Amino acid sequence: MAEISVRMGELATSSDPGMGLVSIGLGSCIGLALVDASARVAGLAHVMLPGPGDAGSRPPGTFADTGVPALVDAVLKAGARRMCSQRRHRRRCPDVRQRGKIQVGQRNEEAVRAALRLVRIPDRRRRDRWRQAAGRSASTSTTCA
Repeated sequence: MAEISVRMGELATSSDPGMGLVSIGLGSCIGLALVDASARVAGLAHVMLPGPGDAGSRPPGTFADTGVPALVDAVLKAGARRMCSQRRHRRRCPDVRQRGKIQVGQRNEEAVRAALRLVRIPDRRRRDRWRQAAGRSASTSTTCA
């Protein structure tokens, strides 16, 4: 499988099922993936800082407040549909919990979650948990009409 490497502050999309999107060395950064499996489109951003960001002076994925909307725009332009897109984000390692230390990873995670709420990408895991709690089956299908 071929790979596209997404470095710090960068984002990339792919509509080729044989192309992987890879980001290594996340540390306190966030690797945010948006996937529309039915449209066969995926996007990945390597978000470094919470923001506020100046999109003109840095790569678009550097800050959460500019990187999340830029990634959403990129996957939609590649053919994804907003309501079919699933989101996943990961942080490599937790912050050191010491007094006086800046919790960059935690702040990044909070900023990415807030930006995702603003762009209205549904959290599929949250919907499936609600369905299970309500006694409904949790669908694993990603197809949308």
